[in-house]
Amino acid sequence: MSKIFRIIVICCIVLLSFLNLLSADQKWDEFILELRAGDILHVGDSCWIVPQDTTYIITDSIHFFVQKDCTNTTEFYKTVKGEADKSDFTKRLFDLAFKKGTGNKDPLYQLEKSELQFYPYKNKIIRNIYIVSIPIFQSNTDKDIKIIQWAKKTADKLHIDTRKWVIKNILLFKEGELLDPTLIAENERMLYELPFINEVYFKICPCYNEPDYVDVVVLTKDKFPVGANPGISSLDSYHLEIYDLNIAGLGHEVSAKVAYDGGEKEKFSLQNALYKVYHIGNTFTTGELFYSNPEHEERYGFLFNRNFIPSKINIAGGLGLERVNTSYTHSPDDSTLTENPLEYVRADVYVGVAELLKMFSPLRVEYLVELVRVTHYDYYKYPLIGSLFDDRSEVLLSLNHQRSKYYKSNLIYGFGEIEYIPYGHLIEFIGGVEYPVLYDKRYYAGIRFSQGNFIFERALYYYLQLGLGSYFEKLLLGNFDEGVFSLNALFFTKHYKIGNYGLRNFIEFDYMKGLNQPVYRYIDLDNMQDIRGFDDTKERGQQRLVINFESVAYTPWDLIGFRFAMFGFFDIGFIGKANSNIFKDKSYMGFGAGVRMRNENL
Repeated sequence: MSKIFRIIVICCIVLLSFLNLLSADQKWDEFILELRAGDILHVGDSCWIVPQDTTYIITDSIHFFVQKDCTNTTEFYKTVKGEADKSDFTKRLFDLAFKKGTGNKDPLYQLEKSELQFYPYKNKIIRNIYIVSIPIFQSNTDKDIKIIQWAKKTADKLHIDTRKWVIKNILLFKEGELLDPTLIAENERMLYELPFINEVYFKICPCYNEPDYVDVVVLTKDKFPVGANPGISSLDSYHLEIYDLNIAGLGHEVSAKVAYDGGEKEKFSLQNALYKVYHIGNTFTTGELFYSNPEHEERYGFLFNRNFIPSKINIAGGLGLERVNTSYTHSPDDSTLTENPLEYVRADVYVGVAELLKMFSPLRVEYLVELVRVTHYDYYKYPLIGSLFDDRSEVLLSLNHQRSKYYKSNLIYGFGEIEYIPYGHLIEFIGGVEYPVLYDKRYYAGIRFSQGNFIFERALYYYLQLGLGSYFEKLLLGNFDEGVFSLNALFFTKHYKIGNYGLRNFIEFDYMKGLNQPVYRYIDLDNMQDIRGFDDTKERGQQRLVINFESVAYTPWDLIGFRFAMFGFFDIGFIGKANSNIFKDKSYMGFGAGVRMRNENL
């Protein structure tokens, strides 16, 4: 192990200890809440109606949340009310669920732990569950010109809302069960992550004649599912993607991307095709058929996957099969690059079990996850390069401990919709065996750690990932054989208000280093993905460092539902040999600025 690598590992341990110390819950003594008139502050089992705009300081050692208008917008409130007024039953349900606030619209969502708003109703019995769909474009405003009003009304009439039974199949709770705040918050996040859902709100309504019971109202607003994404690479090269994210409201997605390149022999090509079903039935299993062929790398196959859901689904698994037709470029004499055809089939199956742990802290939700994975490779066309393309099977066992929850906020990567920010940690130990057909078997061992949280009184968020893994010739370890060390760190600041504008700063570090890698294995810069605006490097090495800086200004501009954000960025990447000083190796830079626009209803 080189001296530089030892220094990097020691620095990572010191950094991790420092961040863990800063993000410890007991160190957050005070939290400043900006409250508006009409907000309801829940602290423990008590609540306080805010009479006027004010600032309130509260300690973070107790449960609290701020109850606002369900959507933070008067327009959404009016739309729900308009829909509810269509029948006496829904009108009574609306009056029970909503109390209209008097505050002004605040585009910044108050940072809060996602489960806290449901704590006042913990262990209440769920009497009824209601699912209500809201029109995509909501009500028209007087500011809209007639053609825009007509377009919105027409789009709402053409759109088929997500079927209520589709939403019901994704719910993690049933009528008659006790309300679990953590489970409700997780369920709300699951629905938010669906690509055809724009907004989700779980409203808990106390039953005043039955104090031990509550009704749960699930409010959902779809995105307009049908669309097209055109793109131009040059005057003689362009593409078009068409998609339907929610076919007939069934939760099925279909998309296709066609490209034209005047410089190629076959001018038209299918670059991507996808058919995907989210949460098949009530199994919480997602399945997809896919095809992709970007830049002469053809892939097609299928994938079925079921994830763990804390406190509800403790058995997860997956099954996948894909065929890959591509090419492999290598340098046999360290100077000339040669390209060889590469075709193979990859099969993958895994299953795991999650067990709830309460022995260390009964108040924290922690899990121990055991997982086994079997992967098999069959190569049909390949260059003869050592054991790299030998048919083989891998059997991996992993054991991980995880404790993670989410904060709710917005104006981070989106333009106003609620976003979920993970906090907590995961540590995973991996071990296994590789069985090649022609060569001797090898053993594998690895460790992976990730942690995220806010520090400096929530002025800065960090997410850190560390990974170290390698093959070994002997069971009791030994020297690294094709090992990899990786470090990724993401930071972003809190939302700063400057007049009607908002500002956040982002920085990301991505480091990777090969450990005792053969000469035919290398790391490269992923061109436009790593260094934005730079796509002309063929440099390869055994270690790589990429640093990305970005500042984003969120504007108040709104054009027929499209929101705008200005941004500027600076990227720099280093790549070189395994034992060199990475900062003295070859570097590549990119910088620029631009404007992003997005309509989150589409």
